[in-house]
Amino acid sequence: MRRPVQAVWRSSEPAVEAPTTVLQVTSADGLALLAAAVDAGWWSGTRRVLLLVDTSPVPEATAPLWLLPEFEPLASRFVEAWSLNDVCFPHHPGAWSPRVQEHDLIARYLQQLLGLAEPVRRLVLESVTTRPASQLLHLFPEAGLDVYASGLTGLCPPPERPSRQVSLRIERTLAVEPVPGLEPLLPGEPDVGTTLLPAAAVRAVLDEAAEAVTPTSLPEGGVPVVLTGLLAPTGLLTPDQEVDHWVTALEALAAAGHGRVVVKPHPAALDTHATDLEAAGTRLGLQVEVVDQPCLPSTVLHHHRPPLVVAGAAEDLLPAALHDLPVARWRTRDLLRSLSPEDGRRVALALAERLVPDLADQPAGGPLRGYEGGDRWLVEAVRHRLRPRLAPDPGPPPPGAPDPEDFLAVPEEPQAAPGPGPVTAPSATSGPSGAPAAALSSPGRPGHVIRLRRRLHRLRRRLLSRGQRG
Repeated sequence: MRRPVQAVWRSSEPAVEAPTTVLQVTSADGLALLAAAVDAGWWSGTRRVLLLVDTSPVPEATAPLWLLPEFEPLASRFVEAWSLNDVCFPHHPGAWSPRVQEHDLIARYLQQLLGLAEPVRRLVLESVTTRPASQLLHLFPEAGLDVYASGLTGLCPPPERPSRQVSLRIERTLAVEPVPGLEPLLPGEPDVGTTLLPAAAVRAVLDEAAEAVTPTSLPEGGVPVVLTGLLAPTGLLTPDQEVDHWVTALEALAAAGHGRVVVKPHPAALDTHATDLEAAGTRLGLQVEVVDQPCLPSTVLHHHRPPLVVAGAAEDLLPAALHDLPVARWRTRDLLRSLSPEDGRRVALALAERLVPDLADQPAGGPLRGYEGGDRWLVEAVRHRLRPRLAPDPGPPPPGAPDPEDFLAVPEEPQAAPGPGPVTAPSATSGPSGAPAAALSSPGRPGHVIRLRRRLHRLRRRLLSRGQRG
């Protein structure tokens, strides 16, 4: 039975007749960025409507964004919020693909649902190449288009280039500047500049939202905070690996002399592994206090002001950077190894390895290191390797720049032991192992192609270095 579709939140302010701007939101970070943009004057004079999207594998098992205590303070800049999951039910938003013949019908349905007397004037999307955003583009073909990147998602462009028709519709792009000088690479025509909101503007709206929340179970005094994030739900680690990841972090904190630790799971995490971490703390003589209240990590950091924040994924290090707190990363190299060769998250993790102290080497953590020329070249080089058709080649490395291959290495696949199966005689079209020669040299084998490309890159670097010395 289909669920009734209703607004999940409405402002108490009286409605005003104005052109409508629809803003797609998938995360609290994105909502905070859009709220800061509204405070900076974006989309003024329009009726701003939020379209909330939960793209987690099982949306029904996670707490929706509008149930977070920080949602209402952040959403106060908008008139109402709707759930796209309810609109496209029973389809998952990531698999929602209406037929072309249905576009006009669904567009009229959404227009009636949102109470619009005229078509949507502007769409604000976080992506233009993935669903459901790509479907919204087709449903509102006359709407102007703004694209934004929350957190560190804009450091690497998506694998697919948007069509020329979509690129011409993009009028403005928006992103946060977590590190001064760090520029994202968002889709659009060359003459479409990206507006970078300072990190202080995003922190201001998060602090305002945090004041409306009183986190429970927060100890007084200087106690480190561990942000466990979404390592398993996003595919960075398996659930068992995620438990091991944070147990070893607790071991490092105990070895550094800490007696208490606060663990803050992500509010969208299905399993916080609280029991496993508390048991590990008991074994280590470490008091582990898990904040099970569904609130944002930034709220805990705002109220607690810990002397150290430990995180794994680069996206979880951003709240600490926004709050000017000492931060340390933990086993980011393991996360890099777990990524597929073309995963764009390599750029953010490479940057985290360069700018954030390692807990194993610096137990007290520290501030983010300054973003320098070598770091800028590294970001551009890694994303060029990942997206050679979309990201420009940064050219030869400056003196002292790190080797991007250190952040692109993929573990060699173990060689399978020969089995007792029947032995076939090599044919004229077979390679030395009996496999077809075409298979041995096929460019469709990703591991083979990637390793060859990286060998060529190392050779190119050596030749360039010799040329500079000559």
